[in-house]
Amino acid sequence: MRLSPAELTALVDAKETSPHRFLGLHPLVGGGLVARSLFLGRAPVN
Repeated sequence: MRLSPAELTALVDAKETSPHRFLGLHPLVGGGLVARSLFLGRAPVN
């Protein structure tokens, strides 16, 4: 999942009205869960 620049700015500036739309636990299509988090200044994890 990739955020648009506007979506990322809204999250960082705490203006996103529904941050759990992007962050938190989300189901995977084939089963299981993925945990999405945002740590500013960190390297991406694949």
